[in-house]
Amino acid sequence: MQDLRKVATGLFGADFSEVRVRKDLGFRFDFYFPDEETVVEIALCLDKPMTELEKDIFKCLLARDSGLVIKRLVLVAKPGGEKRHSAPGQKAIREFVQRSFGLTVEVRELVP
Repeated sequence: MQDLRKVATGLFGADFSEVRVRKDLGFRFDFYFPDEETVVEIALCLDKPMTELEKDIFKCLLARDSGLVIKRLVLVAKPGGEKRHSAPGQKAIREFVQRSFGLTVEVRELVP
């Protein structure tokens, strides 16, 4: 992650990593891009049965509650993550969050 942060800082010209969800919590986002109102979480275990999908969504909702503008959560997964999260339960969670809170949740896979 440290190497990724260095590369991202060089690419974007600013450090958008490790942004606190709220001042009173230790939770952080891997990356937050305020101009795009987007959080990016490196979620390499999304292809597994137990993931952090719900926790990452909840972190976004907590941050929004404290004033951070977030309209999109992008989860970067290993191959298999998109398929795993197109299952009915995960799809229902994403649709509920979109409908109820206006938060779009996308799963993007790393390409070998």
